[in-house]
Amino acid sequence: GWNGSTFVPTRNAVYDKIESLSAGSGVVATDTPTWSGSHTWTQIARASFTHASLMTIPTSTDPSAMIEEGAVSWESDRDIFSVGTGAVLKGLISGTTIQVFTTTGTYTPHANMAYVKVIVTGGGGAGALCANTDSSSGGGGSGETRIAIFSAATIGASQAVGIGAAATVGLSGSPTTFGALITANAGTVATSTAGSTTVGFWSDGGAGGTGGSGGFAIPGKRGNPGVVYSTTHGAGGDGAPSFWGGGGTAARSQQDGGAAASFGGGGGGCHTAVAGDQNGGAGAAGYVWIQEYIR
Repeated sequence: GWNGSTFVPTRNAVYDKIESLSAGSGVVATDTPTWSGSHTWTQIARASFTHASLMTIPTSTDPSAMIEEGAVSWESDRDIFSVGTGAVLKGLISGTTIQVFTTTGTYTPHANMAYVKVIVTGGGGAGALCANTDSSSGGGGSGETRIAIFSAATIGASQAVGIGAAATVGLSGSPTTFGALITANAGTVATSTAGSTTVGFWSDGGAGGTGGSGGFAIPGKRGNPGVVYSTTHGAGGDGAPSFWGGGGTAARSQQDGGAAASFGGGGGGCHTAVAGDQNGGAGAAGYVWIQEYIR
């Protein structure tokens, strides 16, 4: 408790009236606090509480209060501050919100955002075209994913979001960007066997996206290869899955490849053995997922 000069927390004790604080048991007061009422903490201005590096309430930028009301208890053997019912500690995280982008736009943060976790995925590549006779194609590669945490100061007033477009047959995906802070590169288009009837001949899947910038990188995956079984049969390759889920399904004989099922996934490969083209599946567009931590 309070010994007249030092605040010494006691296990499971609740302190509801304190006239001043000084260093003791990991509690540091950087300004002299004030109080009012007989059973309420109020206006502990710019105070910083730390203990054993397990919990820190940073110095407040609001000089009016760090703790407005309620009570705080201390369990010394567990190194834990416990906040009583009704207590409000300014500067701590009070909740989270989610924003997502499936099309290009602008991210404007919540007014009380402290920091954000951002996940950015590039667009997926498509399956290649199977032209005329005796062709199979691999599946498209999936887009790279990058994950980062940024402070409110780094984000600023807003950040532009650029979503990599869905890739149509025969095309690679496009990168997705979060301002200048993150670029997640796209998956590439697959290849085709281009008229071969050699049994066992196969075509590469598209490469996964890699080599972007910002945050922690999760490279995209390569699509599965297409293959020729005979002069009349074959199969495309499955599109590569992304961080968010599956790619497009592979075609069997005489079918188009399937479109990617999840953000940044690669399109499935196709097969043809007769006159007329079959199409590789489309790659999926990129994606940006933002979790805001609110004070």
